[in-house]
Amino acid sequence: MGDFQPAQSYQSLPKQYFSSLSAIIANLKTTYDDVIDLAVGTPDLQPPQSLKDALKTAIDNPQYDRYGPYRGEGFHKEAVAHFYQAQFGVTIDPKTEVALFHGSKEAIMKVSQVLVNKDDTMLLPNPTYPDYLSAVGLTQSRAVFMDLLAKNDFLVDYSQIDVQTAADAKIMFLNYPNNPTSALATPAFFADTVAFAAENNIFVVHDNAYAPFVFDDEKPLSFLQTPGAKEVGLELFSLSKLYNIPGWRVGFAVGNPQVIEYLNTLQDHTTVGMYGAIQEAIAVLLNADDQTFIAEMKAVYQSRRDAVIEEFTKAGIEVKPSKGTIYQWLQTPDGVSAQTFFEAIANEAHVGVAPGHGFGSAGEGFIRIGLIADETILREAARRIASVYLDIQK
Repeated sequence: MGDFQPAQSYQSLPKQYFSSLSAIIANLKTTYDDVIDLAVGTPDLQPPQSLKDALKTAIDNPQYDRYGPYRGEGFHKEAVAHFYQAQFGVTIDPKTEVALFHGSKEAIMKVSQVLVNKDDTMLLPNPTYPDYLSAVGLTQSRAVFMDLLAKNDFLVDYSQIDVQTAADAKIMFLNYPNNPTSALATPAFFADTVAFAAENNIFVVHDNAYAPFVFDDEKPLSFLQTPGAKEVGLELFSLSKLYNIPGWRVGFAVGNPQVIEYLNTLQDHTTVGMYGAIQEAIAVLLNADDQTFIAEMKAVYQSRRDAVIEEFTKAGIEVKPSKGTIYQWLQTPDGVSAQTFFEAIANEAHVGVAPGHGFGSAGEGFIRIGLIADETILREAARRIASVYLDIQK
């Protein structure tokens, strides 16, 4: 049998953080029957019934059993434009400023492939969504990290990026509402981002996977609301969390028409359009004037966050409430590493969380708790975590 060596790009791929984490939690479940899994951000709630009904109707259309447009259906892109106008007041040209993907994770990989060469510099937040590192591996590029610090409200401080790194950088990923810190961007921060990108000819990819899940009367914010944003970047959007359909794998990119054309051309050569019935159902949902479902989901996650915070407060543990996403970012006890705290929570409290160092060095000293169970279960999990926290502090 021959010895077939993998390509260098394959060898450059990092270990997949979430699949490794899921394996650890699965093993924990074989040992204990009371495990609460809050490690991976998979929504536990149901999609809108209107979406399911639309798919049931669309699936009977024989047209969708044939090859569809490689770049996706025009009505789907028009629905994306309608949604962006309704949600953010941002005008999108469906013909030139939309690219459709099988989930925003695919878009992360492909925007990197169309812009980044081997050994180019990519600017990534730290802590970071781990799949950005997969894009670094696939392109064999070089990652330079931008620390997100509590003292800066987990926003990038562009003054800390040295002149040479800024000159070398080809692309920059941002992600607000932020996974894992739950921080929110501000209009001023996005304006600084546009100015920094324009000055240094850096393309900005804003991963908006958790919009509009923002809490405490904050308003959802799109990077594309910022003057000049389309000239230097685009925004990725996922419907997975918003409508509780991660298994449908639906996402899109909107923004800079030049790079959108690159992406659409790459789709011509690779995955091409998704199943037409799914596109029709999604279009029905995005075009709907009634989007109360989004407000309802936001209220559910805020209530879940409040329940977790209440339990920690009762235990005497001070926690800064999550500002958005479907997570709560929690600092470990003083002097305790994320891995040590994660293992103690798993083995003693039988709760699965995501240790912060898995998101990068700046995530050390934190854990991420998914708000992905009902309030009763989340309260129980918070009480168990608090018990471990206090035992370690003794």
